[in-house]
Amino acid sequence: MRQSATAHRTPGRTCRQSRRNGPPFKGFEVPHHQPFQAVFLPEPLRVREMRRATKTFLSQRGVPGATIDDAELVVSELVTNAIQHGGGEVGFAISAYNGSVRISVTDASAAPAQSRQVDADSESGRGLTLVTFIVDCWRVSADGTTVHCTLPFSGCAA
Repeated sequence: MRQSATAHRTPGRTCRQSRRNGPPFKGFEVPHHQPFQAVFLPEPLRVREMRRATKTFLSQRGVPGATIDDAELVVSELVTNAIQHGGGEVGFAISAYNGSVRISVTDASAAPAQSRQVDADSESGRGLTLVTFIVDCWRVSADGTTVHCTLPFSGCAA
């Protein structure tokens, strides 16, 4: 299910991170806030735990509720994908800085994530398509193991 190594842009939005030189998410380089980070075994109960951690972390940083809801959905999709298709430990990191939330999910698979088309009767396969419509942009690391994305705070210009 993992497929593309390019940046994906949501229609009508730009991806500021794609214009920077170097890896934009490496360690998040957040001067005032440390990111929340976790590494865990690929167990389904971790999806709920990472959603809860996301909500708590972003709430403590004053992120708007609608943005928290969107971030929880994105985390759910990305962590589920990593658990189902990645193999090995899953890494998760989230930060909130300068009007946007940055999320990264890493797994052991070098096959890069890519959204795909599915028919109306499919019970799965829509996660990355959904992520594409929620986030400002998303991309896969050059080695195919990490999905990075950003989403602006609700009510803030992208």
